[in-house]
Amino acid sequence: MTCWFYIFNSELKKASEILQSINASNPNGVVLTGWIEIMKNTSTSLQQALNIFTESVEKNSSNLELLLGKCVASERLKKFTVTIDSINATIVEFPDFQPALEIKAKVLKLE
Repeated sequence: MTCWFYIFNSELKKASEILQSINASNPNGVVLTGWIEIMKNTSTSLQQALNIFTESVEKNSSNLELLLGKCVASERLKKFTVTIDSINATIVEFPDFQPALEIKAKVLKLE
């Protein structure tokens, strides 16, 4: 509950520290920490988010939130090759997930 209070009050750094102190190995905590870094929207935090998602995807490639987080972070960093690779992994892992195809079309258009 404390974590949500900090998020809604735009104290993302504090929320990230709380999540990491609770349990950094918890998959949901890792996902949330990565998305908090994406929300900060600075090049440093986006790179940190990409690192978090990349490490986590290597351990667990069947988590949709991890795969999409990696897509978003790499897209915002304009690393389109990484974006395409991760969106392809998403499409293979979750073939019925239609938004993945839309994301891929958007990224291919940007590239």
